[in-house]
Amino acid sequence: MQSFHITLQYSAWWLFVIIPTSAALAWLLYSGKSIWENKMRMFLMGLRFMAVFLLLFLLLNPHITFIKSFKEKPLFPIVVDNSQSVLLAVKNENSLKEAILAIQNKLQKLGFESPIYIHDEKLDQNGQYSFQHPTSDLTKLLTQAEKSSSSKKSKNLLLLSDGIFNSGISPAYQPFHSKIITLGLGDTVPRKDLALKSLQNNSVAFLGNKFPLVADVQAIGYANKEIEVVLKDAKGIVERKKMTVERDFWIGKANFVIATNTPGFQRYTVEVTPAKGESNLLNNKLNTYVDIVNDREKILLISPAPHPNIKAIRAALAKSENIQLELLIPDISEAKEDVYDMVILHNCLLSTFSEAQKYIKENTPVLYVVGADANYPRFNAENELIEVLPNSTDQVNAMPNPLFSRFKMNENSASILEKLPPIEVPFGEIKIKPGTEIALFQKINGISSAKPLLIFGNGRRNNGVLLTNGLWQWRMYEKLETGKSETVDELVTKTVQYLSSKDDKRKFRIYPHQREYNEEEIPRIESELYNNLYEKVFGQKISVRVVGNQAKSTMYEFTPLEGNASLALPLLAPGVYKVEAQTSYAGKQFNAYTEFVVKERQLEALDLRANHQVLRDISHKSGGKFFPWHQKDTFMKSLDTFEAKAIWKSEEKKRNLIDEKWYFFLILTFLATEWVIRRYTGGY
Repeated sequence: MQSFHITLQYSAWWLFVIIPTSAALAWLLYSGKSIWENKMRMFLMGLRFMAVFLLLFLLLNPHITFIKSFKEKPLFPIVVDNSQSVLLAVKNENSLKEAILAIQNKLQKLGFESPIYIHDEKLDQNGQYSFQHPTSDLTKLLTQAEKSSSSKKSKNLLLLSDGIFNSGISPAYQPFHSKIITLGLGDTVPRKDLALKSLQNNSVAFLGNKFPLVADVQAIGYANKEIEVVLKDAKGIVERKKMTVERDFWIGKANFVIATNTPGFQRYTVEVTPAKGESNLLNNKLNTYVDIVNDREKILLISPAPHPNIKAIRAALAKSENIQLELLIPDISEAKEDVYDMVILHNCLLSTFSEAQKYIKENTPVLYVVGADANYPRFNAENELIEVLPNSTDQVNAMPNPLFSRFKMNENSASILEKLPPIEVPFGEIKIKPGTEIALFQKINGISSAKPLLIFGNGRRNNGVLLTNGLWQWRMYEKLETGKSETVDELVTKTVQYLSSKDDKRKFRIYPHQREYNEEEIPRIESELYNNLYEKVFGQKISVRVVGNQAKSTMYEFTPLEGNASLALPLLAPGVYKVEAQTSYAGKQFNAYTEFVVKERQLEALDLRANHQVLRDISHKSGGKFFPWHQKDTFMKSLDTFEAKAIWKSEEKKRNLIDEKWYFFLILTFLATEWVIRRYTGGY
């Protein structure tokens, strides 16, 4: 149903001026002696009146408002947990889909609109979906469904799930706006099963060393039975261990010690030999990947006295297996080596701390960490990056430089760094010397500035300067807010890794955006090509060969552009992938190599026992009701109690009358008709 009305920008009282004016103009034109009869003269006068009136009416700036009223069906979304655990428990995918379709048809017959939502997306019109999602995040699934249907404000929502969630927060603690009815899939009765729950090992190990691997084994229903746990590598079986299950529900640990003989990514597989009567064999095997490296960076931190910053830096670098940090603090700790790959000078200078000088050779990279109370005249004479002329102190926030190119951090790191609390820095003039690049600017009272907080140089040493002693405050704040300190630790680690890295003179390089990917993540390969002046070159075609499992290789081609020099690969199966790249420039051919690993996530197969208590909690908290799957007939009957009350809605569209073509042609019709009559009756 559609209607319209006209509104005026100016008062309608002006019509009492426009109408007489239009009539007067028409009368003046046709009031004299005329060749037409009286009726024809009045008709022509009416045509001229309408044309003049319609033109003058536009002076009031009229608008036409169209109102369209329509009936909207109430929404009753169906949310399907399409994770792998549901299919593993239910077995028959087609029968489950048919049951879901029957529920949808029943709701539609009752007058509801019932779209189906699954993990990460809404179904298309064909209703195609599969139970292959690798994780179960029920909170995210329900939140996305509510958000997608928020415009129609659905009062009811149906969730079909086994209640197992292995990602995100518990949905039982999440407030939802809809009344959630839950249908519990799967079986809540424990089944006889042997399972590997997790593997604990270092992600990096050093060539020639040994590292421990601990496998957590769970056994249900095999009391007093002996089981076997097997460790394998690429060459075959490494070790077997026999374990005795002590009770019906038992968790034990299988400890292995692995010698490292081959560099690069190595895959290790732990398997529990299947036992008689097992219901689920998919959780009997787990893989882990270890990066075997043959060197580590030796870092020396020198400080005249203990400081909270030292603990923060030490904790951050402890997460990286290929960094070995030692401390030199007078009367507390001494350096153990004579040569280091990098030195961190914390609140000390070479000119004032003579003992530090013997550890810094001509090309040893140095990171200065200086606070507001440093000896800046000596610091200015010693460092090659900046000159600080302080007269007091200030509190500033960090602002990442979007153009910084020395190293890359995670996508959300920039926003987290900006939210960290203010820290103390020297306040005053800061002169930046040539050949430097700023990683973090200072933001003063919310206003961005050009003053550096973290800066790097390109001098005879690969140096850096951090103008604050407040790293520990940042790390503590992030830990309190998020429960972890990933962003601050990443900043510290990548700063040290960049400064301590060996000078790479290769003109063509490729490397993965990250060394390890989960199977649902898209791997990216970064590329760098340099000319003889070591300036980056773009626009050259690169051929990439990716060699994966069973030596299967795939070829790709891409052309790096400035700001986009990476190749996005498709989703890959778990395994170790070696990458070979080739390009040509200035008549020369260049080759580069790298590798990365894709890890499987077997979260869905670890435990197939349904958790219907979670579903009961969701329904109880939201005012809904829970039905186990064997009561689906009762559930179908309960749908008849839901009343589909249609909602009347209206849409309003406003248009300016002067923009309407039909209005122009209406005026033209009056004038044209008048002209034709006058033309053929001798009026002209």
